Formats: sequence, structure tokens, C-alpha cells
Amino acid sequence: MRVLAMDVGGTAVKSAIVDENGTMFEFRETPTAKVIWEGVVEIANSYSGYEAIGISTAGIVDYRHGVVVFSSAALGYTDNEPLAREVSEAVGVPVFVENDVNCAAMGEFAFGAGRGCSDFVCVTYGTSIGGAVFINGRLYRGTRNMAGEIGHFVTHAYGRPCPCGKQGCYSEYASATALIERAKVINPGYSDGRIIAASLDNPLLRQAVWDWADEVGIGLATVIHIFDPKKVILGGGIMNDSIFVEVINERLPRHIMPSYSQVEVVAAETGNRAGILGAAAVAINGMNE
Repeated sequence: MRVLAMDVGGTAVKSAIVDENGTMFEFRETPTAKVIWEGVVEIANSYSGYEAIGISTAGIVDYRHGVVVFSSAALGYTDNEPLAREVSEAVGVPVFVENDVNCAAMGEFAFGAGRGCSDFVCVTYGTSIGGAVFINGRLYRGTRNMAGEIGHFVTHAYGRPCPCGKQGCYSEYASATALIERAKVINPGYSDGRIIAASLDNPLLRQAVWDWADEVGIGLATVIHIFDPKKVILGGGIMNDSIFVEVINERLPRHIMPSYSQVEVVAAETGNRAGILGAAAVAINGMNE
């Protein structure tokens, strides 16, 4: 089976034909259209030879109905946008839509670090923090398809304000953005993860990274104690530098009970292919159900 997979981002839509082995063909990047569904249809019409479409997108997604319930205004959706129906009616094949972090986890389960693992948690660290939970080999969605909002665990009661409207959320302390903000206090040039990883000979920066890793560990402790997963898979561009995963593993035992010490904390393997491979997995699973 071949499906068309799309990863909708704020500036570009990544797309490719993907087969059941995770092999990608005809990879493209297209500027994100002002009206998302029209842009997706245009991309879909530029491909041929696929049986279904899988779409990965940011926001709260009702997977069962293919509706984007809520997403950033920057992505150009309307609330409760029936994206699957809009695209399917225009293109003539089944369309499946899923939240981007859920897609990343499904991509890892099918083609990456989650292969052969029935119980794991995928946590992505970027501007914010996203999460997805696999239990008994299936993505746990919750009653409203909103499970996995790990970034909004409160790790500091009445702490920093969060864009969600609450205070003290995990994302405000342990996201990649939070690390960069710490680092830029030391040197404004420490503006991304790769620069930080290459500059750890600075003792002040090294301490900032260790302190950030403790914040990561505080949130992961909650996840590990609740779900008792075999693996925790860390995603997001910052985790492409292995030093961050190493430091998190070094600091994590400070925060979890010894009986949970066998949990594996590993980097995601699908990298910037995660959204496309996850969207493909969503479409393939949808067709097989």
C-alpha cells in the first residue's frame, strides 16, 4: 500500500508518498497556504498512485471525525474545521488527520525507536512540549482525543504564566525555548541547541544545561510514575544532539523512585521525518481498520 503523507507546518508542508515499510518517494516542501485545505488539495493533486492521505498538523484534533478542533491562528484553520472531509471530497480518497505529536509517536512506533515496544511515552521538546502515550501497542487518546498534554503538567505551583492561561506549566521550564532563554542570559549568542551543545566548555552554560535537565527530569518523573513505560522517547530538534539526552539520563535518577530505574530514555529516531512517517502510519492504520 502507498499513501500520501503530509506534515503541515507554519511555513511549509512536507509531503511524500510512503509505503508500508516507511520508504519515502517524491519528497517535497511547499509553502503553507493561507487556506490550509485548499493548499493540501493542490499538493495532493500534484501526486498520483496513492490510496489514502494522512495529515499531521498542530492543534487539538478529533481523529475519529478528521476535524481540527482548535489550532494556532498562524496555521489558518477555522475552529472545528472538517479537514478530512474537505480534502476527501476534493481528491476522492479517504483522508485521515491527526495531531502532530501523536503522529510523531506513531512514526516512532512503526518505523523508529518505538518498534517492538508496546508501552512507551513520546515527549517532544521545542517551542513548547508535546506528548503522546502508547499503551498495549495502541495510542491512548482519552475520552476527548486530547490525552498527552504533558507540557501542561504543573511542575511549579503558581509559577511562570503559560500561554494556555495557567501558571507553572512544564513547558515554561523544560522546553527547548526555556533552555535557550537560560543560555542567552549567559551569552546572547547561545541562540539554538546546536550552539549550546558545542559550547559546554563554558562552566556557566554547562550548569544552565544541567539545571534545565533537572527541570526535564521533574516532568518525566511524573510521566514515568504514572504510566510505568518501558521507554521514554525524546523528540524535537534539540534531541538530535546526543549530549542533551545523555545529561537528562544522568540527572533523571535524582527525580524518579529507584523501582522505576529500568526505564529506557532514548532519542527519537525518525528526526525531521517524524511528521510524514506518522501521517503515513495514521493513513495505513486507518485503511486497515
